[in-house]
Amino acid sequence: MRAFRMLTLVAVLSSAEGGRVKQALFGSLFSSKTQHTHADAAAADAEQAELVDFLRANGFGKYASKDFIERLDDELAYDSIEDMTHLVADDDYAEIGMPHDDAMQIQKLARREMLKRFLASVPLPEGAAPGLFGKHLDALIIAGYDEPDDVADLEEDEAKQMGITMDHVKILVSYAEEYETRLLLHVILTTHVDANSRTPYSAEASWRPIVDSLVKAGVRSLTDLAQLASADVSGLAVHDLVAIQNDPRVLQHTHKQEL
Repeated sequence: MRAFRMLTLVAVLSSAEGGRVKQALFGSLFSSKTQHTHADAAAADAEQAELVDFLRANGFGKYASKDFIERLDDELAYDSIEDMTHLVADDDYAEIGMPHDDAMQIQKLARREMLKRFLASVPLPEGAAPGLFGKHLDALIIAGYDEPDDVADLEEDEAKQMGITMDHVKILVSYAEEYETRLLLHVILTTHVDANSRTPYSAEASWRPIVDSLVKAGVRSLTDLAQLASADVSGLAVHDLVAIQNDPRVLQHTHKQEL
């Protein structure tokens, strides 16, 4: 069961370089959403392929052509399913000439898919069967909690109506509050390049304990990460913390915050 949980979370984290996490990380470093970057070209290609499959599987094959996918990338910096979760919310659909009804349906489907992945990655209580939180997918969406960060605001009375116990509410809300932070830290770590042009934290055995330590220490943003003192975090070597804090993206984000 532990292996199942780990594999599920890795699958979710592996798609983190697109969507809002990518914007949170790279958006502050570039002035235009059409000026974006991918830390890993192979990962970017995989995300686009996944997006194509998603569109075709849901009856929107007309938007899955090579030309249209390139247009999404060039004009909107959209290249993943997660990007589509704000297609209407950010009024981006109009820029590519997509009808509102199509855009709304794609956005709903994308949000459902990403929430499904989030629920599958929530740590399970000891002895619980896989799917414990996933079974609440439809109820959460109907109640308006259609994105992971919305789940952080889950009301106890609504949760009770959905059949979610208070113990499970605490797990859901706590995980939702730190979810995007975990994704962001995962991107930073797995794409960090050291002085020898190596990526020392690309393996799960390297990045996962660091992410756990940083989140446990209260890190919720790049600013928190930059200001963290080694004495305030346990289970993390000082040289690893220094290396991460000196990552150019962390430094540049912090410098922008100080302006």
